[in-house]
Amino acid sequence: MEVVSRRLGHANVSVTLNIYAHFTDADDEATADRVATRILEGNKRVATGADPTL
Repeated sequence: MEVVSRRLGHANVSVTLNIYAHFTDADDEATADRVATRILEGNKRVATGADPTL
């Protein structure tokens, strides 16, 4: 995070986190939902004999 903060020209990491922290929380939840869906769909394909790589 320090590298990102410096590259953005922020005075310190706190500034970066205050600006972008809400994106991280929302993205984390959305990503977890997508991964869980893929895992559950994969399990259904395996149980039914479908190709799990599709």
